[in-house]
Amino acid sequence: MIDLHNHLIPGVDDGAVDLAESVQMVRQYLESGYRGAVCTSHYYPGGYETTRQLIDEGIGLLSQELLRQGLEFDLYPGNELFLDMDTVEKLNAEEVYSLNNSRFVLLELPFQTEPNYGMNMVYQLQLKGYVPILAHCERYTYVQKNTDWLLEYIRKGCLIQGNLSSLRSPEDSSTRKTLLELMDRHMIHFLCTDAHGTQLRSPAVADLFPQLKERLGEGRFQRILVDNPRKVVQNQFLSSSYDDIPVVENQEKPKKRTLFERFFRK
Repeated sequence: MIDLHNHLIPGVDDGAVDLAESVQMVRQYLESGYRGAVCTSHYYPGGYETTRQLIDEGIGLLSQELLRQGLEFDLYPGNELFLDMDTVEKLNAEEVYSLNNSRFVLLELPFQTEPNYGMNMVYQLQLKGYVPILAHCERYTYVQKNTDWLLEYIRKGCLIQGNLSSLRSPEDSSTRKTLLELMDRHMIHFLCTDAHGTQLRSPAVADLFPQLKERLGEGRFQRILVDNPRKVVQNQFLSSSYDDIPVVENQEKPKKRTLFERFFRK
């Protein structure tokens, strides 16, 4: 398995605090069955601005230490990009990373307020050939209120990522209930650790796999946790599978636009 969302690089954001913690996180990954991770440090304007240079330096440092300790674990470059009006410009200028230099881009949205610029920015990214992956969608309050909020994004080709750690939330929590609903509605394309350390959302997630296999079935478990992440790292085609989303009773999915409407949409 390959993890697509984590904060493994030491000392650059709110993830691993030092090299020792990064190495211990890798040990937790290996114990959970992972063999690699895309290092998606935060890029948040005015906050954690982890550029490509910092990521390259961090991966180099961690790779050397893993080699010294005899740990085989693949590290790939990436960013978790807070979606704003400058995201496309930052990518085009090669200041930040897509996931392993692929067409796939991991995007974080505002947690409390719906991004009124979101659909336009998705369109701008797609014009440049990128495929947006929306990070930890079960944590956004507007998705918790209505999971249908994501339907139009999925219809436009966006992919949805959930956090494995959300399954550890209390059973009555909005975060856990929303993730389970998204899973049951076939609206999740990736389940990742979003690991920030050896304790907070750690890579030690193997204990969650039995319940996931029971809920998803072996086939969907394999697709969401193994096949889809591998396709991202290898820059292969990955459909949003919008037509596979079951229609909720008394609700209808948005109708498909005609070719003319799709071509001239704003």
